Formats: sequence, structure tokens, C-alpha cells
Amino acid sequence: MNTSSITALPDIELKSPGAGLITLDPVRTALLRGLDDLLTGLAARLSAPEVVGPPLLSVDGLARLDFFRNFPHLGVSAGRFGPDVLDGLASGGSPQDLPLQPTGHVLPSATCYGLLLSLEGTDVGEDGLRLSAAGRCFRNETHYDGLRRLWGFHMREVLYLGTKDGATEHQARGGEFVQEVAGRLGLTLTRAAADDPFYDNGGSRARLMALDPVK
Repeated sequence: MNTSSITALPDIELKSPGAGLITLDPVRTALLRGLDDLLTGLAARLSAPEVVGPPLLSVDGLARLDFFRNFPHLGVSAGRFGPDVLDGLASGGSPQDLPLQPTGHVLPSATCYGLLLSLEGTDVGEDGLRLSAAGRCFRNETHYDGLRRLWGFHMREVLYLGTKDGATEHQARGGEFVQEVAGRLGLTLTRAAADDPFYDNGGSRARLMALDPVK
């Protein structure tokens, strides 16, 4: 990451459009690009070609991935104005007072979902498949906190689909890369199994994760 180019950027103050929303100024935008350049090094190391995922995800597809069972609170639905309200909008009516029609889609909350749905039913072979993608993700949170917790943010993922052994290797090599990047940034990291499972603490999947900690 070229920090000299970052320090030369103009200092522009951009106001937040609202809670959980932010416009990145030139310095933060350069940092975002620089960090993404670092993280694409993992994709290059693992020979994971770059793809671009879809901007919307079907609710039927996400239901097959158990998204709504596991993360019912995160979904942000995509709605549209029906033809019966277009005249009201054109005449200056407030959009907040007009109903939205469901589209059957939600905004992505993670980059991998669009890739998984696009690969549904695909034979990835004995060696598995690796892909890299960066996407804008959106989450309905209980609160928002500056850059720490936002309505929308960028997420880079290097995805592996294949065998359990291949997934274990992918995870190990990814962990090594993260440690290397942290060292370059002057950060010291420790690695431990997470105690905040993705799934409901009382569910069978949470118990399975406790027996086989993969997060």
C-alpha cells in the first residue's frame, strides 16, 4: 500500500447522509483501495480468480441456504414502487407515504451468498473451486457506530467450495496470510476458536460447531 499517495490527498470533510451511512473521503477511499490490494494477494496466492457477484439475492435461494433461520435480523428487503403510485410520485408526493411492493429479493449481507447461489448444482470436481470477490454488503443492525457498524460496507472474500480437507487447508493458508498482513501493518494477532456461533445458541448447528469449531 502506497502511503505516500494517501498523505498527498486533499483533506475534504464529507458529512454523514444519516445514521449508519457514510461517504468515504479521499484518504479513507485510498485506504480502502490499498487494503483491498493487500487482501487480493491472498486470492493470487490461492489461485482464486476474480468474479463479480449479483447486486440482489433471491429470498427463495437464501431460504435454501437457511439464511433466514440463522440471521432473521440482518435482512434488508428490496422493494419497488408499483404502477399505482407512480402518478403520486411524479406529482411531488412523499415517497415515505407510499407503499412498496416486494420484489422477492434482499440486499446481500455477505459477498459469498451470491457466489454460492450462482454455483448451486455445479460439480466443482475433486480439487474444489476457489473464487475471489468484493461486494457491497448491507445489514439491518440494532445500532450503528461510525465506521465500526454501518448499513452498507465493502467485503472481500476468497471462497472455497470442495472437500472438508480442502476447506481445512484453505482456512489454514488464509490464516497464515492474515498473520502476514497484520505483521506488515504492525499488528499482533492471536487466533482462537470463536465463542459467538453464527447459529442460535440453542440450535443443533450451534452444538455441532461446539464439537467441531471451524469459525
